[in-house]
Amino acid sequence: MRLIAKDENESIRATVSGILMASDAPESYLSSALIQAVCYPGAERNAAYQLDAKDVVGPLDVQIREACKFVERNTRGLAVKNSQ
Repeated sequence: MRLIAKDENESIRATVSGILMASDAPESYLSSALIQAVCYPGAERNAAYQLDAKDVVGPLDVQIREACKFVERNTRGLAVKNSQ
């Protein structure tokens, strides 16, 4: 899975994949290792009108699960009406 590799000095180090997948706090090593999720009421991206926002941190699998929960929580249900 290439979670570790030798660097230019032949020292074994964690790869970016290793940090994202095996660290409890990858954002401590990689400042951009997080998901910023924001929900707006319409198509316009205006910070003054955010309905919900969350910085999702942690190992990559946790980030993916939490981001999916954020999307589910902020997705409006679809209504269908039969025309009978």
